[in-house]
Amino acid sequence: MKPAEPTLTVGVLGSGSWATVVATLLAHNQNPVRLWSRSDRRCQHINTQHSNPDYMPNCTLSPLITAHTSLATVVDRADLLVYALPAKHYAHVCTITNRAAPWLILSKGLTDEPDRLLSAYLSRLGAPDVAVLSGPNLADEIAQKQPAASVIASTNSGLATRLQQQLSTPWFRPYTATDCIGVEIGGVFKNVLAIAAGLCDALHLGQNAKAALLTRGLNEMRVLVTHMGGHTATVYGLSGIGDLIATCQSKNSRNWQYGYALGTQTSTTHLHTVEGLRTTQCLYAYAHQENLSLPLLYEIHGVLLESKSPQAALQCLFDRPLIHE
Repeated sequence: MKPAEPTLTVGVLGSGSWATVVATLLAHNQNPVRLWSRSDRRCQHINTQHSNPDYMPNCTLSPLITAHTSLATVVDRADLLVYALPAKHYAHVCTITNRAAPWLILSKGLTDEPDRLLSAYLSRLGAPDVAVLSGPNLADEIAQKQPAASVIASTNSGLATRLQQQLSTPWFRPYTATDCIGVEIGGVFKNVLAIAAGLCDALHLGQNAKAALLTRGLNEMRVLVTHMGGHTATVYGLSGIGDLIATCQSKNSRNWQYGYALGTQTSTTHLHTVEGLRTTQCLYAYAHQENLSLPLLYEIHGVLLESKSPQAALQCLFDRPLIHE
């Protein structure tokens, strides 16, 4: 049995699927959690019915989890702040006056700032410490208490260890790490590849093609991680290859669903935030600026944002000069 830890009062920016599930993990360890949502209806339902009607309707929430439309109420005197909004809403953190609390990042996306990484952006704004949680973590499965593992990365090992204790449950096993860059890039780039994987499945390109996509995609993830200052070893861990496998193989992944819908020419309006779309655009601009060789990323960008046909993109990949692996 793990030793008892002092509880944390936690303020969470967001009330989506992953925010709700992480709140249940924290509440399991007796931490009071306040979720921020703009929806009065959702807040009332969470506070009175103890479930999230829009994202996790079948998951019973602890009374320790409350929801509020006031951001100030959520973050005031919090011991830990959690960023669980889509990455494009990062500017909300500028309005927060609580500058003493550390941050835990759940979002798997990039900012439009020169920092690009949310961890770097929060640090520049004066956050005392920042941690990143990422791994093969499909929210629905964890809500059902199916076994899962993840990584909490922070340059402050004490913070990572404390969060590890507070998030650990009999069905959720977090590991600690120090490579925030590698963990964060693994989480964002796998969404790009998951869209391509859904498209690959929709077009019935076969398992050989999908295996090649994931393997070569993992190599491009390594190029990005190391170029940005992360470590190769992180790419081959839970937040790299682990998250890549889960997100590209699961039909519950929104990014996979988006790619599949694109390939079958069906509607995507039912999907919540698909981070891979915006991430593709952000990473494409960065890769061009840095003159990086990332052929998969470039062709995925062509399909998603330049009206290139998947068949033409595939042909471009096969027409490239033959090289050593």
